[in-house]
Amino acid sequence: LLVFEDLEVPSHKTKNIVNYVSQMENTKKLLVVDGGPIDEKLKLATQNLHYVNVLPSI
Repeated sequence: LLVFEDLEVPSHKTKNIVNYVSQMENTKKLLVVDGGPIDEKLKLATQNLHYVNVLPSI
């Protein structure tokens, strides 16, 4: 379980997320729950990755 206070994605490029996830040990799937509105760059960067889900908090 990793908790980030403020997760900012530098660009909408998928390769940034792929590089970030590859640095995590034993990560097969990733669930990101955003505390506010989902950042458009994060949404675009993860939309083609089947092992990453981005959800808003309720």
